[in-house]
Amino acid sequence: MIARRLLAFGALASLAVGASACSSGGSDEEPTAAPTTAQQASPTPTPKVLAPEGMTPRQTPPPVDPPDPADFPGMQEQTEEGAQQAFAYFWAVAITANQSGDTSALEELGAESCDACTQYIGQVAERVEKGQLWPPATVTTDALEKYEDTDIDNVVLYRFTVTFEEQEGKKTPDPASYVSVGGLEWSDGGWKVLDFALQSQDA
Repeated sequence: MIARRLLAFGALASLAVGASACSSGGSDEEPTAAPTTAQQASPTPTPKVLAPEGMTPRQTPPPVDPPDPADFPGMQEQTEEGAQQAFAYFWAVAITANQSGDTSALEELGAESCDACTQYIGQVAERVEKGQLWPPATVTTDALEKYEDTDIDNVVLYRFTVTFEEQEGKKTPDPASYVSVGGLEWSDGGWKVLDFALQSQDA
């Protein structure tokens, strides 16, 4: 059963690609390479930290307020809706980590077996080392629902847009839209992300 589940999660990359194509009207165009978190032919997704064009490096981590769990009602409940809210919270924390460089909260949200989570966290650390943290940004939910086109339990489809705040004297990156498909499991009284894939929705 565990082996089957892990093999099935290897298909999350293609699920995200399919979801992204559906959201753009079934376009055959390839997604942009920079934000891709999975290779379609790879059994283990390889995440890339989102890098919208026009990003200005930040040398000093700015103070960033963490996402408020109260904004994700039900995420501590063992329900389909709870899994969806937990996955949205995961991405809110991930975006915040790209701004602050602090991945401690993000580390608590992924299962120990989540290689995509580990790689994503590692790439945030690289951003810190290179002084390439993000400017202040907000995340807007465009769609949050159960992903129906799979027999795997607790797979969530999340479409969201990242909007960056204007900074005096600096170019503001354009808003960037993404679709992510993630698998979660209920463990020790809360949801953990088992694996995820990410695709850009921008042409």
